Amino acid sequence: MANRQNFDRATRIAIAKRATRPDGQMECEKCHAVGVRLELHHLNMDAWVSDETKQKRKLTADDGAMWCVPCHKPETSKQRKQLARVDAAAARHLGVPTPPQKPIQSRGFPHRSRTHEGRPPVAGETSIARRFGVER
Repeated sequence: MANRQNFDRATRIAIAKRATRPDGQMECEKCHAVGVRLELHHLNMDAWVSDETKQKRKLTADDGAMWCVPCHKPETSKQRKQLARVDAAAARHLGVPTPPQKPIQSRGFPHRSRTHEGRPPVAGETSIARRFGVER
C-alpha cells in the first residue's frame, strides 16, 4: 500500500484540474489569487489519525486543495503540532524509546596546569623544558 500521507498522481491531477480557471490559469482555492506559487494542502487530517479504518481509506481529491504560499504556510504550522502529537502517540504505542531532551555530556578534556603561565621565559629555556620543570 502506498504512503497514506501522500496523494497519488491521479488525485493530484484531479485537484489541479479543480483549481484551474476556464482561461487556463490556476488560482488559490482559498483566496482565489492568480499568478502565485501554489502548493498542495491536506484539508483532511484523517490521514495521520491512528485509527485503522481512517488510515486504510484512500485519499481523494476532496482531501486536498491547491493553496498559495501565504495561505498554506500558517495552516501547515498549525497542523505540525497535531502531526507531532500523533507521531509521538504512535511511537509510544509501538514502544519506540524517546530521544533524550538534552545532549549527552562528555567527560571533557583535562585542564592543563597553569603553574608556569605568567612567568617570563628564561633565556635558553623552551616551553617544553618550562612545562616539565627542567632548568638550565
